[in-house]
Amino acid sequence: MRLVIDDRQHGANRKISSLINMSRFIENDVVVLADSDVRVETDYLKRLCGALERPNVGLVTCLYRGGDTGTLWSKLVCMGIEFHFLPSVVVGLALGLASPSLGPTIALRRETLSAIGGFESFADRLADDYAIGAAVTKLGLRIEIPTFLITHYCPEKSFRDLFRHELRWARTVFGIDPIGFVGAGVTHAFPLAVLAALLGGFDFWACALIAFALACRLWLQAGVARALDLPTASLPLAPLRDMISFFVYVASFFGARVDWRGRSYDIDRKGNMTPYAASGKGKSAL
Repeated sequence: MRLVIDDRQHGANRKISSLINMSRFIENDVVVLADSDVRVETDYLKRLCGALERPNVGLVTCLYRGGDTGTLWSKLVCMGIEFHFLPSVVVGLALGLASPSLGPTIALRRETLSAIGGFESFADRLADDYAIGAAVTKLGLRIEIPTFLITHYCPEKSFRDLFRHELRWARTVFGIDPIGFVGAGVTHAFPLAVLAALLGGFDFWACALIAFALACRLWLQAGVARALDLPTASLPLAPLRDMISFFVYVASFFGARVDWRGRSYDIDRKGNMTPYAASGKGKSAL
């Protein structure tokens, strides 16, 4: 094990900057990136390397579940991961519409990393994980997703923490696939039913529509929990979780600024980050 302490900054993305500073110490053929807030099993590296050895595989990534820290807001973020994010990714994979590279885990060969220009190529990208995956697929290599989940811990302690984190996620996805993100609005069935009732009146049919939409959402969430062996104790929070998700979704269309670990960034149309203070529009925590 080698601990690298280096405060040199390369571009706006501080995570990538740290990887650039560490990359000069890479000695072996396989490079594995893992976020600091994930938990894995003891055979994690073995399974990643096994997947990377399959024909024409250039990158291995992992689907993940949420791990709550005991607060209401942490539980709600976990539900967002497990009952909004995971089903969307699984459907995209099943229909051949997605080939995601997910930040909590990325494994690739050192020669592949060199072929895509190293971490330096992504120093200003907000969606660095997606950009790395896209660069690998441009080489004619494919992305492999093993059949196991890792756990992403969610430390949110307040609605403000939840909102800022999920707004960054939402604007990241919007920057990657704006058409698909707009189309995903139809997946917010329960909030849309409530909105229709607010606009048209809470008559019998409006209430029936709300009940039907909620029943469909609960059926989906129970099915996901059963298929992936996830806890179901949080399902009574489903209506609240769905309303928050819709609020974040709508808010993501108004503005192009994100907060990441206490710092604010403006995002351009190409998905590049600029520190808010450096953009000349105001002050930030930098």
